[in-house]
Amino acid sequence: MTATTNSATHSHDFIFCQHGPKALRLSETGPLAHSRLAVKDLFHLQGEKNSAGNPDWYASHEAATTTADSLQKLLAAGALFNGFTITDELAYSLQGNNIHYGVADNPKIAGHHCGGSSTGSAAAVAAGLADIGLGTDTGGSIRVPASYCGIYGLRPTHGVIDTKGLIGLAQPFDTIGWFCDNSQLMIAVAEVLLPEQAAGRPTTLVICPQILALANDETQQGIDDYLDNIKQAFESVKIIDIDADSLKELADTFRVLQGRAISEEHSAWIDEQKPTFA
Repeated sequence: MTATTNSATHSHDFIFCQHGPKALRLSETGPLAHSRLAVKDLFHLQGEKNSAGNPDWYASHEAATTTADSLQKLLAAGALFNGFTITDELAYSLQGNNIHYGVADNPKIAGHHCGGSSTGSAAAVAAGLADIGLGTDTGGSIRVPASYCGIYGLRPTHGVIDTKGLIGLAQPFDTIGWFCDNSQLMIAVAEVLLPEQAAGRPTTLVICPQILALANDETQQGIDDYLDNIKQAFESVKIIDIDADSLKELADTFRVLQGRAISEEHSAWIDEQKPTFA
């Protein structure tokens, strides 16, 4: 993949990485047998290298000896590996911008960003180049591009999907998720990746009105309507009130803890390699 050191180039072409296989299938059968899979360039695939969004990472790391657990499950379910997708460097951004590998235009709104850091996986689904986009969400990296690209995206509960074989950003927060353009396929992927739930209804739905109030009026109305539909699925509904100052404190605390975790994850490599970052 050609690196650029100046301003990033914007195009629908800058979705898939040049390295890695383009049509890999492990199984001809399974619930995902007719689904094309785009994979954020953080997931190990046996015999292949990852860039994690940075050419210095690609140059300084060996090919993977095993396949990431989540990717292996999708391939075993019949998904066709269409390629690795471009990500923000080390998955540390919500914009969807990579100075080394170019930037995909938003397939739904030309000239706009796709959001990040699971940029390419979201763009591939939104552009109709993949049916499933495998990504990660440490602080919004599934939720933001799903919103920007107008597709389905899910960040499950942290730790529910095994992160073995994932190039992490901040381990206490790294969460594997995915994109699709329809809800039926979202469910099919969930049945592959998520563990079986215990029998019976979910116990408690927790709602924080102050968080919902941060959204615009139209979004709030949509959320309210949705909550009215799902409340009956829970045994109880609990309202948690958090004042504005506490919300800000929580956000600031997350940033500090995330930054410390990122340092613990990557500082040794950064000190040794002195990579070129945006």
